[in-house]
Amino acid sequence: AALAKKFGMTPSELALAFTNSRPFVASTIIGATTLKQLRENIGAFSMDWNEELEKEIDKIFRVHKDPAKNPFQDPQSAVGQPVWHPRVPTEQVKGVAVNK
Repeated sequence: AALAKKFGMTPSELALAFTNSRPFVASTIIGATTLKQLRENIGAFSMDWNEELEKEIDKIFRVHKDPAKNPFQDPQSAVGQPVWHPRVPTEQVKGVAVNK
């Protein structure tokens, strides 16, 4: 959210603009339940994706190599600390202590 704010975007605008900037993405799916969200989503496609944004995203990627990866599977994740999640049924996941 901080990066989006820095560039005058909302998080969803940043996400859609990023997706739209990837040459290998054939289409981008948007989702809106209000007219305001729809306008915001459509507006993201006219956002200027520039070198500075690309560099900032690269910095984030260097820390979060696989953002889909469960932090419990990687105790050395960017945060470095296990985070409690209500869907984790066990007290330990791959040796990482989970707060109850």
